[in-house]
Amino acid sequence: MILLSCKNLMKKQGAYLLTILAVFTGGMIYVLWRQDTVRFFGWLDAIGLYPPAETIRAYTLLLYPVIPEWIIYSLPNGLWALAYALIIVYLWRNSNSVIKYFWYATIPMLGIGWEMLQYFGLITGIFCYNDLLLSCAGVGLGTILGLKYNREAVK
Repeated sequence: MILLSCKNLMKKQGAYLLTILAVFTGGMIYVLWRQDTVRFFGWLDAIGLYPPAETIRAYTLLLYPVIPEWIIYSLPNGLWALAYALIIVYLWRNSNSVIKYFWYATIPMLGIGWEMLQYFGLITGIFCYNDLLLSCAGVGLGTILGLKYNREAVK
């Protein structure tokens, strides 16, 4: 009975749950292993979560040397691209409006465009092929999963 209930929940709310999980996981990678000079820590400080994050980091930074760099520096971008693609495709599933295609177009623009703007020096940041690769993977997988959840929501 519980298994059926979980399956039904995933069918109806899976897109939302996976989006939240991807955003949360990307954020936790930042909190646990990124330098505390990145903008993300300013946001944590603004909402009063910097001190607890520092306490957790005191323990998790011990793992830093054994975690591959691509996980620390590129995976969050891929996870956030996945989350954005998934939620945009899922939220606009029932729309017949042409605005839907504008939102669909923002998926690669945000996920991949951000890296390309860094490549050309138009925004601050360091261009990285791993970031670009994982952003492309996130955009693709998020779009595919969004379409999958759209089909399941119709059933």
